[in-house]
Amino acid sequence: MLVIEYFRKDAYGNIHYYIKPQLEAHRIQLLLGKKTITKGEMDVMSQLFPVTFVLVPAPEEEVPI
Repeated sequence: MLVIEYFRKDAYGNIHYYIKPQLEAHRIQLLLGKKTITKGEMDVMSQLFPVTFVLVPAPEEEVPI
């Protein structure tokens, strides 16, 4: 099963979800034709393919070790 990490960003009251790994982000962008993904699209992809989406902190929110 493929695990894809995604993070959320809030912009002016709108929530956007982005795929974190660049390779998967590029592939999903080619599939959907946009840079963001919705919860509904994640649900459909999980039903069609052996994939799990995991929410991770946004890159600017990560704390270096």
